[in-house]
Amino acid sequence: GIALMRIMTSDLVLDEIDSYEPDALISILRLVSISAMFGRNVIASSATLSEPCAKGLSIAWEFGLKLRDSIYKARGRQASAGETILFDHISEPTVIPTGTDFSSTYSSHLNKMLELIISSGGGCKKAEIIPIPQSDNQDEWHASIQMACLEMHERHKQTMDSGIEMSVGLL
Repeated sequence: GIALMRIMTSDLVLDEIDSYEPDALISILRLVSISAMFGRNVIASSATLSEPCAKGLSIAWEFGLKLRDSIYKARGRQASAGETILFDHISEPTVIPTGTDFSSTYSSHLNKMLELIISSGGGCKKAEIIPIPQSDNQDEWHASIQMACLEMHERHKQTMDSGIEMSVGLL
């Protein structure tokens, strides 16, 4: 009872949905359908949303909207149509009205985003192998790694609006 009332009255926010195990993802997609049926908003946030996962979200969302439409039609009313909005920090938002070809529009959005990343020179950082002293002294290793990290930070940093310089990397 209470869980269903929360779904009926709340928007659903899904973070990193592509990282769920398949069984959990099936349950999440059921929640997406139920949320759409109740006319709620669903937000899926991910930096690496794969096309199959995005398509699954779209199918679940549209199924919920069809259920909503059936309920409204049985009562002689018209349900409002939903839409999917794709947005990122690189390209303009893409609006996909319900009932249109999600897969090709999603693929096109990803291609535009990739073209913008490549044309800006971003997203193409090369791996580096740094020299480590041929020594058993761990302090020398740590100093060498620290120096390499500081040099890479200087090359790749971005200054945030707050003035903080930030870089992300993998050691």
